Amino acid sequence: MSTTPKRLGKYELLERLGHGGVAEVWKAFDTQLQRFVAIKLLHPDLRDDPNFVERFRREAQLIASLHHPNIVQIHDFQLYQPDEEQKEEETPIAYMVMDYVEGQTLANYIHNTSSKGTFPSPEQIVNLFTSISLAIDYAHKKGMIHRDIKPANILLDQRNTSHNPMGEPILTDFGVARMLSATSNTLSGTLLGTPLYISPEQAKGYPGNERSDLYSLGVILYEMVTGTPPFRGDTALEVISQHVHATPTAPALINPAIPPALSAVLQRSLAKDPSARFPSAAALTVGITDAFQLPVPEGLAHAASSSDMNETPTLFQELPANNTPIQAGPSSQPGISRPISQPGFSGTPSQPGFSNPSSQPGFSRPISQPGLSGPSSQPGFSRPISQPGIANPSQPGFSGPISQPGLSGPVSQPGLSTPSQSGFTPIMIHPTPTAAPPLPAAPPPKKTRPLWPYLVLVGVVLVAVIGAGIGAILYLPGFQKQGAAPNPVAGRAFYLSSGQITPTSAQGIADQFQMDLENIPAPAAGNSYSLWLLGDRVPEPGADLLGGISTRPVKPPILLTNNLPLVNGTIHYHYSGDAQHNNLISATSRLLITEGPSGETPSQPPTDRSKWRYYAEIPQEQLPPPAGPGFSALVHIRHLFYNETNIRALGLPGGLDHWIFKNSEKLLELSVSARDDWHGQATTASDVGLMRDLFIRIIDYLDGTTNLSNDVPPGTPVLVGTDARIGLITVDLNYQNNHLDTDPPGYVDHIQLHVGQAAKAPDATPQMRDTGARIIDAMTNAKTWLLDMRKIDLALIKIMNNPNAMKDPAVGAMLDDMVTLATYAYIGKLDPVTNQIQGGVLQAHYAIQQLAAYTVTTNLPKSL
Repeated sequence: MSTTPKRLGKYELLERLGHGGVAEVWKAFDTQLQRFVAIKLLHPDLRDDPNFVERFRREAQLIASLHHPNIVQIHDFQLYQPDEEQKEEETPIAYMVMDYVEGQTLANYIHNTSSKGTFPSPEQIVNLFTSISLAIDYAHKKGMIHRDIKPANILLDQRNTSHNPMGEPILTDFGVARMLSATSNTLSGTLLGTPLYISPEQAKGYPGNERSDLYSLGVILYEMVTGTPPFRGDTALEVISQHVHATPTAPALINPAIPPALSAVLQRSLAKDPSARFPSAAALTVGITDAFQLPVPEGLAHAASSSDMNETPTLFQELPANNTPIQAGPSSQPGISRPISQPGFSGTPSQPGFSNPSSQPGFSRPISQPGLSGPSSQPGFSRPISQPGIANPSQPGFSGPISQPGLSGPVSQPGLSTPSQSGFTPIMIHPTPTAAPPLPAAPPPKKTRPLWPYLVLVGVVLVAVIGAGIGAILYLPGFQKQGAAPNPVAGRAFYLSSGQITPTSAQGIADQFQMDLENIPAPAAGNSYSLWLLGDRVPEPGADLLGGISTRPVKPPILLTNNLPLVNGTIHYHYSGDAQHNNLISATSRLLITEGPSGETPSQPPTDRSKWRYYAEIPQEQLPPPAGPGFSALVHIRHLFYNETNIRALGLPGGLDHWIFKNSEKLLELSVSARDDWHGQATTASDVGLMRDLFIRIIDYLDGTTNLSNDVPPGTPVLVGTDARIGLITVDLNYQNNHLDTDPPGYVDHIQLHVGQAAKAPDATPQMRDTGARIIDAMTNAKTWLLDMRKIDLALIKIMNNPNAMKDPAVGAMLDDMVTLATYAYIGKLDPVTNQIQGGVLQAHYAIQQLAAYTVTTNLPKSL
């Protein structure tokens, strides 16, 4: 449209309030009713979309049928057709007339508060989300999905501040995203939503559903309590990719005041799997309320308790035949003829929130590792399966079972295998048969799904990324002391991963950096602060942990900025990385803030120590023998976080954490796909063959492709590529310890080794030792679940030799158990009695991030 008409029927256009690529909003005056209104002008190319007019009328009628105090009311919708004389200058315009709301948007409010480090109070957050959630749930019950929930689409009515002092939230644009979606298979037509707030399923090209709206609401919550969205990037596609592949930064790393229970609410809200999210917006808000230990607002409790996941529509609609998702992402699986379904769980938790925020979710005590050295034999295999741990005293650099220095006392870790553990119902795992025996009799299948999804979802509910709450261990003591001597602690800094992973390098891992400081004095007039990342204080050993005396040179310093933003004594700085997403932790391990003339861009930090202001480093003192000389906590952290020598030699760039996280997620996807195939009555010969391939892929990821020949008949092809070159678990302890160059131990054991050694460093902090204990505990739990999962998978592979046996209901029970175990291994398990978490891979993933975090202080080194 070349120009906008000054009048649309009885509406006089007064002032343009905002505009985008496909629409603009005007303040207008209704000349008949003598009132101000808002008019949204839609600018689709009607000539290229002949179906738009009908779609517009249908969707507009649905939108206008919504009557809720927190949803903007639509009064009229029309199609403006220019006169014959104006056709050359104007094009047809579809428009909707709605209430005019006086006030700012939620985006403006967040920009002026949270983004500047001034966060709303818990009461304000709860009240705001109560109003928003009731509106969203109302619309969902009416069959309307928003698909583009974002702060800019939430108006704050300044005329109504009795409940919310910033203004009562009014949601706009319900259904508009769907209305504007084109029928062509293009990016703009397929992708519904805004990149910063889009759900993973929408990012993949699916239209999304109610849970997609709840994901976007979770992104808003994350931004309100941290001051930044969970995913950022230089381009829209970078951000979209992170929604699909990356995990958000632990919220407590950004804002230590966030209670652990709220971190858990955030991570459940941002779960990649829609079914793992809250069942309703009201349930999400109840979770927020519980996390803050506030009373549930009036009118919210009933709305939350009445939400039933079984009443919600199917997660996804299948894409049209001529429509291909934008990104297949991790849900696509080579050799599978259909998209792997989301790991959907049909149950719903009875507790929508977290009623015990005072407890430390995840790991409340130091854990020892009993039985690290004793192997347990596995019937039917030529090599025994070892217990967790890497213990081979004859192997240089390996000091036996991993100890945990600095812990006051061991507490035995019974895991899931101890039926007497209070509060747990043991999972009934079917034993591995020696042949293909007749399956046990089972009752006829019920129409309803089995009970296990309910239990699994309970774990997913509070666990999804409860490890994000572990970031609270970085709650710096200096921020909590009152009336004490001046504290040298200024704040914290940490590496972030953009998720822009390159298959042949460690790019996209620890390629970003964030720092938050408080009580920082202003620099002298004409000066500014510069932030440097420095190389190691001492050269890092050039060889792996097996020995070697060569060293890698210390890397040159990196100037991230010569003008740190200082606002009211606070510095919040985010470095989004370079264009190549190069890894930072490979070249840096220390942080220095200097003061100098504004506008200068020095190539080196000043040698004059009087210009240094703040300093931090990752512990890098050499470990005592036998791990030393030359090895430090830093070396082990790099193996975890960035690059491990032995796995890199096998074509697997990236740290141990990257691969265990990626492969555990893949294991869950494969298990869910196999289970859903069976429950979908996949019993034809081709279906059975497809399921058998899934079982083989699962054992590939568990044991590693090198060990596949020990588990399947000779000649069975390897179905997974390099990604499964190394297994999640160790199949043969002695063999793999002595063949590290070709068949290193599984990721669980390997991580325990490096974490245990890092905790022995002479300069390891108490927080690092505590974090290490939590990681080791989580890995021990994960291995227990993975070993039980392995037994089921091998039993299923044998049963596949008898296609008729696949129809037995007991097979479905085995598949249900396998998905349960894969879920626990990936995201941990909740004890419903104690409300405590047994951590899994996800909790360890967040804790490993914290091992590489900096505590920034005024304690300066004598030299660089």
